[in-house]
Amino acid sequence: MVWHLRKPTHATIHSYLASLTGVEVNYPNPGISRGACPPGYRKNYLSHQLGHGRECFARACRGLMTWAMVRDLGWLTLCRPAPAVAIGQVVATLARPGGLWALNPCKIVYQQLAGDNPNAPNTAEFGYVTLPGHVFFGEERFSVRFDPKTEAVTYELCAYTKPATWLTAVGRPYATLFQKRFARESAASLARFCQTPSQ
Repeated sequence: MVWHLRKPTHATIHSYLASLTGVEVNYPNPGISRGACPPGYRKNYLSHQLGHGRECFARACRGLMTWAMVRDLGWLTLCRPAPAVAIGQVVATLARPGGLWALNPCKIVYQQLAGDNPNAPNTAEFGYVTLPGHVFFGEERFSVRFDPKTEAVTYELCAYTKPATWLTAVGRPYATLFQKRFARESAASLARFCQTPSQ
């Protein structure tokens, strides 16, 4: 984690993200968020219904791939070099726990658009993994699913993490509260996006 006494400038953030472009992930299991939670990791999972119908699904997919779930959160900002999700992209969350500004870097390692996978044509998703400097080791998956039978559109967030620093280990209950808050508020943000057809 990179700590700042003051909110870092856009130039500082851009330089930091650029410096991480070729950095390897800081744990040995990239892709785990598509399967079962491995031993030693803690699971954070949320499923939230966004609405019904193909139109809602299309908006949800568009919102997912343009980071609509992290808009207007207030306490957390996603710093990214491009407006849309792309494999290999390095991003970072900027938050202010305990009065200090903190940047936690991640890299997107997989992406699936609706229709890409013939075995799951009604699913859009992507996952990012932690990079050195993040307070956790692990991975987080963001998904949108359409049920052809009920026409329900569902948002899922699934994260498998474990502390990467002694400070995170000691403050794990506090960090877990932030993870759960992010899950709830990201679902609400994507739901708002889906409820505005013009977006």
